[in-house]
Amino acid sequence: MSVNYTLTSNELGKYIRLGVLAASFTGTSRGTEVFSPWIEPVNAAGTPVLNAGLLADFAATCLNTINAANTFTLMGNNLQSSVAVGPLSGFAFSLTENSNYAFSLPITPIAGAINTTDYVKFTPTLLQSYTGMIAITGGGATAVNVDVVGSGINTAATALTDISFGITSS
Repeated sequence: MSVNYTLTSNELGKYIRLGVLAASFTGTSRGTEVFSPWIEPVNAAGTPVLNAGLLADFAATCLNTINAANTFTLMGNNLQSSVAVGPLSGFAFSLTENSNYAFSLPITPIAGAINTTDYVKFTPTLLQSYTGMIAITGGGATAVNVDVVGSGINTAATALTDISFGITSS
């Protein structure tokens, strides 16, 4: 049995997934439901679209240091040109974890599509909260934003040792 469903304009931009409820082997009782993975948002044919995943909050970070990268996924279809990630003060971006970080990251679609893991490093220079949105623009698509949270701190350095030294004054 096959079933056709025509999506309406009210469903544009929504994510979909397909499901099947199979009958049991005997055909008389309820079987197991099986669903496909989530499918990209519904768009009018040929419409450029960008979608970005979530980015975990950054731990409080000492000023002028760089912490480990957090990531988000970026997907796009029917893109007509390059897409730009950033800039946003206090953050640097890369397509690889350990090199080539920049304050703005251009991504060139291949055959109109992108599907990347984007690495973000927090690089605070001021004692403040860094809460904002990383703008992702271009490709002919509606811009999307990724929420980001970090905090620049200025903590005095400490040194621990198990060796005692005598301190005297003269």
